[in-house]
Amino acid sequence: MVDNCCAPGCTNKRGKRKGTSFYRIPKDAERRAKWISAIKRARSEQNKTERWDPPAVGFRLCSDHFISGRKSDNPLSLDFVPSIFNYVSSPEKRKRIMRLDVFNRRQKAKLQKIEQTKLSAKAIPPRASTDCPQDSNKDPTADQTPTTEPLKESTHE
Repeated sequence: MVDNCCAPGCTNKRGKRKGTSFYRIPKDAERRAKWISAIKRARSEQNKTERWDPPAVGFRLCSDHFISGRKSDNPLSLDFVPSIFNYVSSPEKRKRIMRLDVFNRRQKAKLQKIEQTKLSAKAIPPRASTDCPQDSNKDPTADQTPTTEPLKESTHE
């Protein structure tokens, strides 16, 4: 079976260009509806107003319709739903690419911060507090007395 992209105006086929991936339309009802809505494909040439509802298997979308070139399973990502199509203007495509870059940088920064927190928690051992209320009875100058004289040996006979 030859995989063709189901997006209107897209002529990509598996094997035509190296590096192009093909993704099945999701089975999850909510995500599937978002994909179908984004694809904006008519049911047929005769009936362009009727909603296209592809069968569960057989229809695929190529990686050219995702900002980063591949789909994402993260619902917060802009590539969770395809967004690059012939009906989308070039300035809008550039905006989407910039938004995806910002999203990816933020995700990376969050992950780095989490890793840094984990590493610093492991590296810093818990310290004993020096402001213990029980130590208030001690003479404050007792710990500050320098001991510069060497200890003398006892000479008991």
